[in-house]
Amino acid sequence: MPVLRDLEVDFEVLVSSADVLAPLLRLFPDAEWWAEGGRGGSSAKGDDPSAHLPVRLTSWAAPPEAVGPFLGSRGGSPATVRWDFTGWPAAPEVGLGDGGARGAFVTPCVNARDLELEEPATDLRGEVACAVRILRRGRQGRHGRPRPGTWTATL
Repeated sequence: MPVLRDLEVDFEVLVSSADVLAPLLRLFPDAEWWAEGGRGGSSAKGDDPSAHLPVRLTSWAAPPEAVGPFLGSRGGSPATVRWDFTGWPAAPEVGLGDGGARGAFVTPCVNARDLELEEPATDLRGEVACAVRILRRGRQGRHGRPRPGTWTATL
């Protein structure tokens, strides 16, 4: 099994309630946030996020062990979990050698259908919707353009 090197995780969540915000701020006390809809509140200004809901909250370079607590704390809020690593491992079973750092990340979306958290995935009646898109460019397709290899799943 390939091993990912120097793994760290970035989080983003769209928070609409103080009940969800409080545990996320305990988990990530240095998180950055800003008010949705161009309303101006942000962590950079030293504002109180609970006075500016809904807010978009981000945390960078967390250890992988933070993923479980993050997913448990976000309630039903749409979120992304970006797994960053220093390079793609070799996958000789599909003809791939070690890869470089460019594009060395995978970002699952939870309760959202897009990375911007703008299209909620609420059609699973209480189940967690998780869409994963992995895009690998480099092979030439028609007209000399890179041909994307894509795999998408909703669980």
